[in-house]
Amino acid sequence: MNNLRQITDEALNLIDATHDHIGWLTALMTAIRADAKHNKGRDLEKLTGLGQFLGNDWAHYLDGQSKRLRGHLDVMEISL
Repeated sequence: MNNLRQITDEALNLIDATHDHIGWLTALMTAIRADAKHNKGRDLEKLTGLGQFLGNDWAHYLDGQSKRLRGHLDVMEISL
């Protein structure tokens, strides 16, 4: 049961971190919109590059974490 609790805790932590990450991306999109409206888009290239980096980085991280958690579950199923 301890292993199941650990996997669940890790999954919940990942969900919490994803929620934070989405908040950052939302703030970034707000900044991009404001830059386009009030700054003639002077920083659009840098801001959109940052958004692309954050999105790609987080997607890669989530993919690895998902595979790791699935591996833990597979080991637990074999043990049962």
